[in-house]
Amino acid sequence: MKILVLPRASNPYQRLLYTNTAFTKAEVSYVQPPTRYLAPLAWPYTVARLLAARLVGTRLVHIHWLYFLELPLRGRFFRRVSFLQTVALLHIIHLLGMRLVWTAHNVVGHEGRDGYGIRITRTLSAMADRIIVHSPQTTRQLSEAGADTSRTVVIPHGNYDGVYPTRLGRVAARKHFGVAPNARVILFFGLIRPYKGVEKLLEAFKQLKSGDHLLIAGECQPPDLARSLTAAATEYRNITFIHQSVPEEEVADYFAAADIVCMPFQTITTSGSAILAATFGKPLVAPRLGAIKEIPAGAGIFYQPGSDSHTLQHALEQALAGNLKSMGHTARHYADTLSWDDIAAKTYALYQEILTPSSIAS
Repeated sequence: MKILVLPRASNPYQRLLYTNTAFTKAEVSYVQPPTRYLAPLAWPYTVARLLAARLVGTRLVHIHWLYFLELPLRGRFFRRVSFLQTVALLHIIHLLGMRLVWTAHNVVGHEGRDGYGIRITRTLSAMADRIIVHSPQTTRQLSEAGADTSRTVVIPHGNYDGVYPTRLGRVAARKHFGVAPNARVILFFGLIRPYKGVEKLLEAFKQLKSGDHLLIAGECQPPDLARSLTAAATEYRNITFIHQSVPEEEVADYFAAADIVCMPFQTITTSGSAILAATFGKPLVAPRLGAIKEIPAGAGIFYQPGSDSHTLQHALEQALAGNLKSMGHTARHYADTLSWDDIAAKTYALYQEILTPSSIAS
């Protein structure tokens, strides 16, 4: 079985899926998105890769994210060009006689939350032979967006066991980040974008007790938001902002230093960062959005989406005053249920199903 996956992502999800023993007999190749300044070449490059893959017998394309066709230029004209390129690519896949699977990691791309982004979601859902969703909540979100959900299949997002080795214990990790040994540490971890609600977290944190510490780590893409976080970290000694893409070998250090992990998202489909926190056995504070609704209530404190910073402040206080050990154990137990062996086996079986002659004829 030959599979073309696009685009190749920097996060471990694809590596954990396709290196599993379930894919021993599969040949997986990737379309690597061009760098930012070569983004206009993404479309012809991807078409060329599709043609080359088909010539060597590839019959299945698996799309994970659509951001690789986003032009790095603003304006309605360029958004329309991005839309037309993406639709044309989907039609080329069908014209080549290739089967199409889409994993809806996001119902709508984070940079595509406009009319064109929604139309792409609807077009892709109509043309995909199967849509993999990580939870039933995603199927509901797709339906609310007007997408065709008749071919959705629920296959969970796996945990991060063994991906990020532990280097430092709690005391050493806190010393490394300049955090007081007895402080109660709230961690916000991952790529920082406006929809993740970090500004609301800043507001809520400033109302907490002086013995608490906020550790924010991740690359911040909007320059104005990065300046705001830097200013807050300069003004408040109990706020640490580490503005960088965190190397894999350092990821575990941040979770070792933390008591709880806060993810005050405004919108979300699937949260890999929530599963990462659960893998490290850390209590969560987050709104009941998307796949976060699937996390057991005992794994942290969960509040209604759209709440203000006072609600978030209250949730943080509840979590910090609660039984952190018990919540952490519940979170870790949830992560244990997300086995890659099971997930990879289900994904491979799905590929086999849609490549069978009876399925192709349908």
